[in-house]
Amino acid sequence: MSATPDILLICGMHRSGTSALAEACYRAGFSIADDRVADDSQVNSRGFWEDRLVVELNEQILETLGLHWSSVSPLPPDWLQRTDITRLMSAAVSHLQASYAARLPAVIKDPRLCRLLPFWLSAAEQCGWTAGCLLALRAPQAVAASLAQRDGLPESQAALLWSVYMQEAVLHSTDLPRRFVDYDALLENGPARLLTALTELGFSCDGQTEALSSVIDNNLRHHRNSGGEPVSGIGQKTQALYQQYLSAEGTSSRSPAAHKLDAADPLTVVDALTQALLASHREQFRIGQLHEHALSTIDERDQQLQQRNREYDHAESIVVQRDKDLQIARHEHNLMNEQLISVSEQLTAVSQELKKHAEALEWSDGERRNAARYINTLEHRIRELEARWTALAHSVPGRLAIHWLNRQQPAQRDSND
Repeated sequence: MSATPDILLICGMHRSGTSALAEACYRAGFSIADDRVADDSQVNSRGFWEDRLVVELNEQILETLGLHWSSVSPLPPDWLQRTDITRLMSAAVSHLQASYAARLPAVIKDPRLCRLLPFWLSAAEQCGWTAGCLLALRAPQAVAASLAQRDGLPESQAALLWSVYMQEAVLHSTDLPRRFVDYDALLENGPARLLTALTELGFSCDGQTEALSSVIDNNLRHHRNSGGEPVSGIGQKTQALYQQYLSAEGTSSRSPAAHKLDAADPLTVVDALTQALLASHREQFRIGQLHEHALSTIDERDQQLQQRNREYDHAESIVVQRDKDLQIARHEHNLMNEQLISVSEQLTAVSQELKKHAEALEWSDGERRNAARYINTLEHRIRELEARWTALAHSVPGRLAIHWLNRQQPAQRDSND
């Protein structure tokens, strides 16, 4: 075996146990970054054990290339030679020297290393260091379940990501001292396999079994490989790839099994997986269109029903208003009837009173006529008496009588006095 590597790069798909491997290496004596990504108990209870600046640089590289950690598109040709990437390379070299030069061997872990391994191998080379690689293996189905819980990724996308990450990690580590470590086997069987892998890579791990045992915690595993066949075609292809990698566990990068893996064209595998993914997406798109059509129909029916409900409510409001108007009209009609009855009664009373007055007037007219006739009779009698008086006054007897009467009146007055 060649000289012990100065720096150990841990590669593996997200949710594949890379954090546990990094902590285990730290407990085994490797130096690790002091400035690490903040822990998140809901995602990884024991921490990520990632160099914060390395992660930031990896994210900048992917962003510069128009990619993301969940992208499956290939990196552009000659991307390492781009000016914007070489500037990031200078920052990476400066960081490695400042953080690790005085305390080698060191361990660096970030799942993005699978795709960006050429960048960090070049940075290590510019520091004058040699590099080794630990490849973390975990069943694709368990990874997919964990990613679905953490990020909501569908199984097909998670399976394709697993294939892209692992294929590129295998391809880029072909010429490195490397070992595969199966996460499930590590949790079930303890640290022996990891210690063996580190020893085979040239690191001295004597007396570290107890320290590593405290890290290898089976309770860290929340999703297990069911052992059943994946449903999708892309999942079946990924499962087959996983089995190939398991067969290479414990072998060196120079073994026939490793050469068989290296000889496989990752682009061919990824293309097959991509075609399977596209077929799956086409079927999902067809189902999605049917679903959208159904939702559109339901929405249209809902709108029609809402319109009918509005029309019904409007008609009902008109009926209610008509009922109110009818009740008011009926009330007014009843009042008018009562008023008409009252007026009719009053007219009847007035008619009776008028009749009485008419009868009284008729009687009064008769009496008046009788009185007039009586007055006329009296006036006629008076005129007759006046005529006779006048005639008598002018006669001799009359004058004598008047003279006598005149004499009688003073005597009557004296007697009264």
